[in-house]
Amino acid sequence: MAENNVFIGFPVPLLGERPVRLPVLWHSAEAAAIVIGKPAGVAVLPDNWYGRAPVLTYALNHQIEAGKPELRRMGLTRELLAVHSLDPELSGPVLFTYDPECHEALRNALGSGFWRFTFRFVATGGGNAGQLQCSLPLARHRVEPRMVVSHKTGKAAATVFRRVAAIGGPFAEWEAETAYPRLHQLFVHAREAGLSVCGDTRYGNSAVPSVADLKRNYRPSRRFEEAPPVYPGPFARLAALHFGEAEDTVRTVEPPPPAKWASGLRLLREHA
Repeated sequence: MAENNVFIGFPVPLLGERPVRLPVLWHSAEAAAIVIGKPAGVAVLPDNWYGRAPVLTYALNHQIEAGKPELRRMGLTRELLAVHSLDPELSGPVLFTYDPECHEALRNALGSGFWRFTFRFVATGGGNAGQLQCSLPLARHRVEPRMVVSHKTGKAAATVFRRVAAIGGPFAEWEAETAYPRLHQLFVHAREAGLSVCGDTRYGNSAVPSVADLKRNYRPSRRFEEAPPVYPGPFARLAALHFGEAEDTVRTVEPPPPAKWASGLRLLREHA
């Protein structure tokens, strides 16, 4: 839920072909920082792997330069700097600051290892394990747009996976936690740990099932030529962000799941 029902509006084409309203999940003038709920399909920062994806940082600063009323009411008149990134495929909270010194302090705190990023995802595999972990280093592939495990050039990465609940059939809901998420870390580490994230077609071949896959007597509506998947894109999201400038000042921002998340889980529970 947005903090006091505060949202930031973005007209076409800043974040795509439709107008978008993003929730302000937390804002502190004293800390000169703000947490905004990023939707899937939007990059936090520019990346040549996602040349066509809208960039949230650019869109926010465009709105600040334009004097967007809701931003001015929050005192946001200076350039916003992203403290961390988040895979364009995933939705979730992203922390920004409008003070360069604060940005440096928060980046240093992020690198110190006491922040926590908690992901939720639906996957198959994992056997009967209640907890799994992976600490393989990750590097960008030299040619292809994907991450690879590399003990020579990879950067340190560690993820702990915990089974949250069985859903039905081969599906289960899992939680993943890391102190510093690398690009695509969730997908690569899950795969290495024996989990296949639903909808991950870059590192696995695990499509999200459609309504027709689950319901035997399904009849498509006039809106869709084919039955849509129960969840768009990878069935995964950043569920909680635990951050601060020091260990004794850690805050937690935990937005509610998207509406499609709850409906997707319900369909899997009922029909998988």
